[in-house]
Amino acid sequence: MFRLPLKAERWFSNIKHHFSFEFDMYYYCVLAGLVKGVKQLLPSSDTKELIRSFPQDYRSESKIIVAYFLTKELEKQGISLNDRAAVHSLVKRYIDSESLNAILSEEGMRELNNYANGGIEVLENEFGHKPENIETFLLRFSKFISKSA
Repeated sequence: MFRLPLKAERWFSNIKHHFSFEFDMYYYCVLAGLVKGVKQLLPSSDTKELIRSFPQDYRSESKIIVAYFLTKELEKQGISLNDRAAVHSLVKRYIDSESLNAILSEEGMRELNNYANGGIEVLENEFGHKPENIETFLLRFSKFISKSA
């Protein structure tokens, strides 16, 4: 289950009416967390359930997001791509082998959510204040991603 940090709803409050889905807020948070490699464990009371799998509009990006997540986890754990056994073990832990669509396992989803939790902290630190308009946010977010990646 994708879980959105409640803090994200407050932070995006001035621009969230421009988003088609609540998942859009999650997407920005998780990208910020992944790019900076920041994770944060939050109690479920500080998060909100969104949906069980990627929304249809995100299906084409889902494999890229999952691949980026796995890459970050390999880096964080110091696993070389040449270590096939360790890579296989990590993928097996984070991907539901029963799924045809490379859906994250419960543990994988929990870890990805931790990146979203860390991502809202990254956005707050990077932007200094919550965004006032969508245009400025998108421009600053794009620059942030470009310089951080």
